[in-house]
Amino acid sequence: MNQHSSFRHGSRRRRLATCATLPVVAPTVSVEGDDAVSSNGPLPMQQRSRDGSRTRPDSNGVRGGHIVAGTFMSLFYFLLRHQEFLDRLRFEIDTAFGVGSLSDIPRWRELNRLSYLDAVLKETMRLSVNFEEEIKAPVDGVIVDGYPVCKNTTLMWNSHVLHFDSETFGNDVHSFQPERWLLADAQQRSRMEQGLISFNRCVRDHPEAQVAWLELKKVVVLILMKFNTQLLHAAEPSIDADDNFAPPSLMVGFTPRVPRY
Repeated sequence: MNQHSSFRHGSRRRRLATCATLPVVAPTVSVEGDDAVSSNGPLPMQQRSRDGSRTRPDSNGVRGGHIVAGTFMSLFYFLLRHQEFLDRLRFEIDTAFGVGSLSDIPRWRELNRLSYLDAVLKETMRLSVNFEEEIKAPVDGVIVDGYPVCKNTTLMWNSHVLHFDSETFGNDVHSFQPERWLLADAQQRSRMEQGLISFNRCVRDHPEAQVAWLELKKVVVLILMKFNTQLLHAAEPSIDADDNFAPPSLMVGFTPRVPRY
């Protein structure tokens, strides 16, 4: 990449990162007939799919389910390729079970106490999930990286711009490092949580996707609690022309285990 190209992409990253910090209201949504209605009135159809077609505003909940599924598919690739992270996650699970804070069939409130599990899943989502969305500039306009943007201008964000932003997620943004979620101070952790756009827009505000997220945690815990895992074969993941992460094909061996306390 030449110097001009590097500057251009760096500038684009900063502008889109600023776009992603624009306030986006998440009103209460209900369905009346065939129309989605919010507490602020009819919802504008602003979301856009990868092929450029418009989608219903509540499609983000559906996309949240796909995002959770994609996270599950990618999770074991990262864990089995980085044994130290798998060992730490299994230690957290075994310890919680050993002291009685994790049931044989985990409950949701118990799963939410597993901080390393949450860090591993969010780091997997950060690296493997791409999400795009359009928003409108607020009525007073906005300044994006020093450029004034008029009201009602359509702005688009791409999650990869923030997910790989070193100012938001620290050093080695292209590496799988779950500890970054635990070692960050309160201010930095808040920036990281806000910067995980795919989670905020497609999971956090959608009850169905939240249930899928908690069920994902339950399945991961049960697999690691009940089985030893061995990576037999893994095809390297691929990145398509639109920067989409294609989960790798895995062959994994499972054997029953008895946790050692």
